[in-house]
Formats: sequence, C-alpha cells, structure tokens
Amino acid sequence: MKQLKLSVCNQNGSVLLISVVILMLLTLLGIFATTTSTIEIQIAGNDKWHKMAFYNADGGVEASKELIEQNIELRGFPSVTPLPYVLGGVGIYSVDFFMNPDIDANMPSDTNRNVSIPAKPSSSVPHTNILIGGNTSLSTGSALQMIAGYEGKGKGAAGGGGQVVYDIRSRREGINNARATIMGRWRHVM
Repeated sequence: MKQLKLSVCNQNGSVLLISVVILMLLTLLGIFATTTSTIEIQIAGNDKWHKMAFYNADGGVEASKELIEQNIELRGFPSVTPLPYVLGGVGIYSVDFFMNPDIDANMPSDTNRNVSIPAKPSSSVPHTNILIGGNTSLSTGSALQMIAGYEGKGKGAAGGGGQVVYDIRSRREGINNARATIMGRWRHVM
C-alpha cells in the first residue's frame, strides 16, 4: 500500500501578494500624510496673513495717536485739492479730522475714512483705513485743599479742564482677503 502525501507547501506568489498589500498601505499612508501637511501649510499661511493684518491695523491705531496730536497742533493739515493730502506716504482724506464728532458705530472703508496708510507709499492694496471722531467733555478736578493763612479756611485748586476722547477705528485690508479691525481710544487733555 502506497501512502499518498498531500503537499500544502506551495507558497509560490504569497510573498508577492503580501508585498503588494504592504505597498498599498504605505501608499495610502503617504497620501494621507501629504494631504495633512498641505492643509497644515494652508492653515499656517492663513494664520500668517491674519496676524499681519491684525498688527498692521494695530499699528494704524498707534500711528493715529500721533496724527491726532499733529492735527490739533496745526489746527488741521494744509487744505489742498484734490485730496488726499500725502504726509510721509500717509494719505489724509480729511484735513481737520481732530474736529470730527463721535463716529458712533461707523467702520472705516475705502469711501469712509480720514486716513489711509498703504503697504508701500506707491501702492493702494493692501492698505489700512482709519476713521477718527471725538467727544469733548470736562474732566473732573482733583479738588486739592489748601489752607489760607491763620483763618483755617480751605481753598480749592486744580478744578479740572477740558478733554477730547477720540475713538479710533483702524481696518486693514490685507493679502488673501485677510481683514482685521482694531478699535482704540485716545484722550487729548486741553
């Protein structure tokens, strides 16, 4: 009697099948990593443009404080036509903006602005538009008491004065539609 041996050892081609499956998994992993890194690069770029717009708008508020003081000192910038009056690369669209009333909830735009700061003096986009308005009020005094000789009667001094509180709104139109609006206040004491 002869014994029959069944051989199940035929593994020809199994290495090829396993390597194809592993290559497919590695390809999918590579595609996923590439897609993720591309999205991360876009997020980082958008964050960069937003931060640039934010800091430029904030710089517009800071520059406005000095412009307000210069505008008050000169009682308005020279009246020239047509506007804008250019002062060191900054476009002035209202020569006496220190007298503007309160701007309420108005936001600066290309048609509603007192000052425009371009990215470069010869460029118009991107740029920062600034709107300035103020309210005049009396400031409270410190009511310092001084003795008037031997009578012991007091006398008030430093009764206060006037002040103008300016609302400053600065809006930056940046690259890739990045926009930022910063609102600040500046108090000018008279």
